[in-house]
Amino acid sequence: MNKTMIIIGVLLILAFGFLLVQEFSSVESETVVSQPEAQEVGQSSEQPSVTEESLKKQVVSELSNEPGRAERSKNYLVKCAPCHSRDGSGPVGAAIKGMKKDILLKKLNDYKHGRVENSMMSGLMRNMTDEEINELAEEISGF
Repeated sequence: MNKTMIIIGVLLILAFGFLLVQEFSSVESETVVSQPEAQEVGQSSEQPSVTEESLKKQVVSELSNEPGRAERSKNYLVKCAPCHSRDGSGPVGAAIKGMKKDILLKKLNDYKHGRVENSMMSGLMRNMTDEEINELAEEISGF
Protein backbone atom coordinates (compact mmCIF):
# COMPACT_ATOMS: atom_id res chain seq x y z
CA MET A 1 0.00 0.00 0.00
CA ASN A 2 2.79 2.40 0.95
CA LYS A 3 4.82 1.67 -2.20
CA THR A 4 1.72 2.17 -4.32
CA MET A 5 1.04 5.57 -2.73
CA ILE A 6 4.66 6.63 -3.25
CA ILE A 7 4.59 5.55 -6.90
CA ILE A 8 1.31 7.38 -7.48
CA GLY A 9 2.69 10.48 -5.75
CA VAL A 10 5.86 10.45 -7.85
CA LEU A 11 3.85 10.02 -11.05
CA LEU A 12 1.58 12.91 -10.11
CA ILE A 13 4.55 15.15 -9.32
CA LEU A 14 6.12 14.27 -12.67
CA ALA A 15 2.83 14.98 -14.45
CA PHE A 16 2.50 18.35 -12.70
CA GLY A 17 6.10 19.21 -13.57
CA PHE A 18 5.39 18.36 -17.20
CA LEU A 19 2.30 20.60 -17.17
CA LEU A 20 4.32 23.43 -15.64
CA VAL A 21 6.97 23.15 -18.36
CA GLN A 22 4.22 23.13 -20.99
CA GLU A 23 2.77 26.34 -19.52
CA PHE A 24 6.10 28.15 -19.88
CA SER A 25 6.75 26.84 -23.39
CA SER A 26 3.25 27.80 -24.56
CA VAL A 27 3.78 31.35 -23.29
CA GLU A 28 6.98 31.58 -25.33
CA SER A 29 5.34 30.15 -28.46
CA GLU A 30 2.47 32.65 -28.28
CA THR A 31 4.83 35.62 -28.50
CA VAL A 32 4.22 37.78 -31.53
CA VAL A 33 6.89 40.07 -32.89
CA SER A 34 5.24 43.37 -33.71
CA GLN A 35 6.05 45.20 -36.93
CA PRO A 36 7.95 48.46 -36.55
CA GLU A 37 5.90 51.59 -36.89
CA ALA A 38 6.08 53.59 -40.12
CA GLN A 39 9.57 54.91 -40.62
CA GLU A 40 10.29 58.57 -40.94
CA VAL A 41 11.67 59.90 -44.20
CA GLY A 42 15.42 59.48 -44.40
CA GLN A 43 15.64 56.52 -42.00
CA SER A 44 17.30 53.31 -43.08
CA SER A 45 14.92 50.52 -44.05
CA GLU A 46 17.23 47.86 -42.57
CA GLN A 47 15.89 46.15 -39.48
CA PRO A 48 18.18 44.89 -36.75
CA SER A 49 18.64 41.13 -36.63
CA VAL A 50 16.30 39.46 -34.12
CA THR A 51 17.49 36.19 -32.64
CA GLU A 52 15.48 33.55 -30.82
CA GLU A 53 17.56 34.16 -27.70
CA SER A 54 16.87 37.91 -27.70
CA LEU A 55 13.14 37.21 -28.11
CA LYS A 56 13.18 34.79 -25.17
CA LYS A 57 14.91 37.38 -22.98
CA GLN A 58 12.34 39.99 -24.01
CA VAL A 59 9.40 37.66 -23.28
CA VAL A 60 10.75 36.70 -19.86
CA SER A 61 11.37 40.36 -19.06
CA GLU A 62 7.88 41.40 -20.13
CA LEU A 63 6.17 38.55 -18.30
CA SER A 64 8.01 39.29 -15.08
CA ASN A 65 6.79 42.89 -15.24
CA GLU A 66 3.12 41.97 -15.74
CA PRO A 67 0.80 42.54 -12.78
CA GLY A 68 0.11 39.26 -11.00
CA ARG A 69 3.23 37.65 -12.44
CA ALA A 70 5.41 38.02 -9.38
CA GLU A 71 8.41 35.76 -9.14
CA ARG A 72 7.62 32.44 -7.50
CA SER A 73 10.01 30.13 -5.71
CA LYS A 74 11.00 26.78 -7.17
CA ASN A 75 9.27 25.01 -4.25
CA TYR A 76 6.00 26.82 -4.99
CA LEU A 77 6.19 26.25 -8.75
CA VAL A 78 6.94 22.53 -8.41
CA LYS A 79 4.92 21.56 -5.34
CA CYS A 80 1.99 24.00 -5.27
CA ALA A 81 1.33 25.73 -8.61
CA PRO A 82 0.20 22.62 -10.52
CA CYS A 83 -2.92 22.40 -8.31
CA HIS A 84 -3.23 25.85 -6.76
CA SER A 85 -2.12 27.81 -9.89
CA ARG A 86 0.66 30.36 -10.14
CA ASP A 87 -1.39 32.98 -8.27
CA GLY A 88 -3.00 30.70 -5.67
CA SER A 89 -6.52 30.88 -7.13
CA GLY A 90 -6.68 27.09 -7.24
CA PRO A 91 -8.43 25.65 -10.27
CA VAL A 92 -7.69 22.08 -9.08
CA GLY A 93 -6.70 22.44 -5.43
CA ALA A 94 -8.23 24.80 -2.88
CA ALA A 95 -7.76 28.54 -3.38
CA ILE A 96 -4.93 29.68 -1.09
CA LYS A 97 -4.72 33.27 -2.30
CA GLY A 98 -5.19 35.73 0.56
CA MET A 99 -4.58 33.24 3.39
CA LYS A 100 -2.67 34.48 6.44
CA LYS A 101 0.79 33.09 7.16
CA ASP A 102 -0.08 31.55 10.56
CA ILE A 103 -3.00 29.60 9.07
CA LEU A 104 -0.83 28.44 6.15
CA LEU A 105 1.94 27.31 8.53
CA LYS A 106 -0.51 25.27 10.60
CA LYS A 107 -2.04 23.62 7.53
CA LEU A 108 1.33 22.88 5.89
CA ASN A 109 2.69 21.39 9.12
CA ASP A 110 -0.48 19.30 9.55
CA TYR A 111 0.16 17.84 6.09
CA LYS A 112 3.87 17.31 6.80
CA HIS A 113 3.22 15.42 10.03
CA GLY A 114 0.39 13.27 8.63
CA ARG A 115 -2.44 14.87 10.59
CA VAL A 116 -4.53 15.08 7.40
CA GLU A 117 -5.48 11.64 6.09
CA ASN A 118 -5.46 10.60 2.43
CA SER A 119 -3.77 13.75 1.21
CA MET A 120 -1.28 13.97 -1.61
CA MET A 121 0.11 17.06 0.09
CA SER A 122 1.53 14.93 2.91
CA GLY A 123 3.98 13.43 0.44
CA LEU A 124 4.88 16.85 -0.94
CA MET A 125 5.53 18.36 2.50
CA ARG A 126 7.21 15.38 4.18
CA ASN A 127 10.73 16.14 2.92
CA MET A 128 10.58 19.91 3.36
CA THR A 129 12.48 21.51 6.22
CA ASP A 130 10.74 23.78 8.72
CA GLU A 131 12.60 26.71 7.17
CA GLU A 132 11.35 25.83 3.67
CA ILE A 133 7.78 25.50 4.94
CA ASN A 134 8.08 28.87 6.69
CA GLU A 135 9.39 30.49 3.48
CA LEU A 136 6.58 28.88 1.48
CA ALA A 137 3.93 30.16 3.91
CA GLU A 138 5.49 33.63 3.76
CA GLU A 139 5.44 33.58 -0.04
CA ILE A 140 1.85 32.36 -0.32
CA SER A 141 0.57 34.86 2.26
CA GLY A 142 1.83 37.62 -0.05
CA PHE A 143 -0.50 36.66 -2.92
